[in-house]
Order: sequence, then C-alpha cells, then structure tokens
Amino acid sequence: MTVRESKRRASHGAWIWIGALVCLAGEVQPAAPPVGLPEAAAAALQRSIEAARPHETHVWRDTPPLNTDGTVNAYIEITRGERRKFELNIATNSRVVDRVMPRELGGYPINYGLVPQTVSYDGDPFDVLVLGPAIRGGTVVRGVIVGVMHMDDEKGLDSKVIVSRVDGRGRPHHVLGDGDRRRLTAFFDA
Repeated sequence: MTVRESKRRASHGAWIWIGALVCLAGEVQPAAPPVGLPEAAAAALQRSIEAARPHETHVWRDTPPLNTDGTVNAYIEITRGERRKFELNIATNSRVVDRVMPRELGGYPINYGLVPQTVSYDGDPFDVLVLGPAIRGGTVVRGVIVGVMHMDDEKGLDSKVIVSRVDGRGRPHHVLGDGDRRRLTAFFDA
C-alpha cells in the first residue's frame, strides 16, 4: 500500500484534521504551513498506520479526532506535574517513558497529549495541551480549542492546540489566561 492509498484509507483523512483543528481555533498561522506533508512526515504516517494495523482496538487509530458536537478528543500522554515525558508508542499501543525532565525544570505545567488520527508536519501526532487539574495519563478527554501555541523544535514547525474540557452543556471549564501563557512559554522555551 502506498502512502497516498494509506492517506485515502485513514479514517476521515488525518491530514485534513490538522488544518481543521487550526481553523477551529480561529488563530492565524505566523507562516504558511506546507501544502502537503513533508516526505518524512508522510513516511511516519505510513509507519503509524502499519504499526496500528495488528491491534484489535487502537487509541490512535480508533478514536476520532473530532466529535459531532465540534469538540476535540485528546489522548493524555503526560499528566500535569509529571516530570517523566511519556509518549504513545503506536506500535505497542501503550505509553512509554521517552525521558525524564530535569528537576530544576519541574513537571509539565499542563496536561500534554495528542489528537488521535492526526499527523503533524514533523511526522508525530498533533500535540494537544489540556488546561485544568491533572488528568491521568492514558485517558481520552474531550474539549474545545481555546488557543494555539506556535513553536519550532529540532524537526521544524511544532504547533500545539490548547483545549479546555467542557461541562455538560459544552461550555469550557477553563480559559487560557495570561498566567497560563507565561507558564507555558517559560516551560517550552527552557
């Protein structure tokens, strides 16, 4: 199966959801994103699809990125306050420790995870930051986009959507305040 065929078969078209997530946030991109996935990201998407295939159920493959009510699904990899950086290993369908953050940096200031069925420009699933109290790792939560954090890392553009969980009527529990912005900027710029 080619990457193009895999893209067509991916549920709802993961590459389309990246643009949809950014548009839902109402943010303007600082620079035009690539028209298509870079070759390395397309290859990573192909590997992810193949790695997920043997699992009867798979959190990345089987959880929709968006819900019918417009909320975004977020798979929590790292609990707020955690110093261990967990990542979803798509091949094993489990969280694994990637590294431990230095003590002086402290724990993650926010719940950190991914949007299922997406791939970002760096070949990894699209990053999501979830406001509010600590959420157990391995949990899927739904929320509304309240911001987008644009940044670059060693792989290039690495934007992150910021979401708030919602109440029973779909209203956000949290707003992205100035204190949140300063805390996130300080942590991710360190």
